[in-house]
Amino acid sequence: MKLRLLLLLLSLPLVSLHAQDPSAPAACDPIASDSARFGTTPVFATCEVDRAARLQRSPQVSGATFPEGVVCMIAEFEFVVDERGSPIVTSAKLLFASTPEFGAAVRNGLSRWRYAPAQRQGTPVRQLVVGRLAQQELRERRVPFTVVTSGLPPGATPPPPRATPPRPTPRATSQCE
Repeated sequence: MKLRLLLLLLSLPLVSLHAQDPSAPAACDPIASDSARFGTTPVFATCEVDRAARLQRSPQVSGATFPEGVVCMIAEFEFVVDERGSPIVTSAKLLFASTPEFGAAVRNGLSRWRYAPAQRQGTPVRQLVVGRLAQQELRERRVPFTVVTSGLPPGATPPPPRATPPRPTPRATSQCE
């Protein structure tokens, strides 16, 4: 009896380790077909398609202002991409937004995003995707300068000018964190 209890206690960590094994294949959770926001046409998860929908174009957001001190705003939505590669805006669900205004501006622009549609068995299908847009505020940095008279006599050669500091290069919106 004591031996059985000891063996049982020793095997529990092994069962626990197997359940947390990251190399174990992840189960594919199909999309619930009864979800009202998806309509009656089937919607597939990424793991259910042969080729997932791929983002081709996400335009910059207009109408969103950056709060003081904020240089990057992010919004993330879950939505269905149809068989033509267009997001179905009515299916959009906000997952995260830096500000409510930025989230609303991204939602308003979702209809202009374009995807290569997902395919299943060679046929374009609707797929549930997560779209993330990060937008960085690009302010032009001006370097202050002062006009200095050289005080050199006429005809004298002035020293070479100092190198100007490099201008900041804008980061791509996907690098904004």
